[in-house]
Amino acid sequence: MLKKIFNRYLFYFIYCILIFPSVILIFKNIQPKNVAALFAGGVFISCSLLIIIGEYFWERPRWARSLSLVAALIFLGAFSLPMIVMRAVYFSTAFEELTILFMSAPVFHRNSNFAYIALMICILINYFQKLFSQKP
Repeated sequence: MLKKIFNRYLFYFIYCILIFPSVILIFKNIQPKNVAALFAGGVFISCSLLIIIGEYFWERPRWARSLSLVAALIFLGAFSLPMIVMRAVYFSTAFEELTILFMSAPVFHRNSNFAYIALMICILINYFQKLFSQKP
């Protein structure tokens, strides 16, 4: 029974949930905020890479079979990497003054929040697919 409940998608989801308190602690304990933002960006990149590497090496799925893999690739390429690169390149510029992929940084950050939630939903979809497809 426990083997059926615990699959890799549950661990991906737990990791994604644990990122929230981690980022809060990073911003609370690391000064200046620009440095904290780089550490937080690294945490989000690690989340995407965990899923990408885990999915690729675990079963080498086809792209369409793993929503988590596709969502992680999109989140990494469209949100995490552009944000951390812009924060690093324009390190001394205030976040509100940055433009990332033709959007102001606060708007881009809000969109990345929605993309992260979508990533978590994709992980849950894969979790339940795996959970109900296993034989008893």
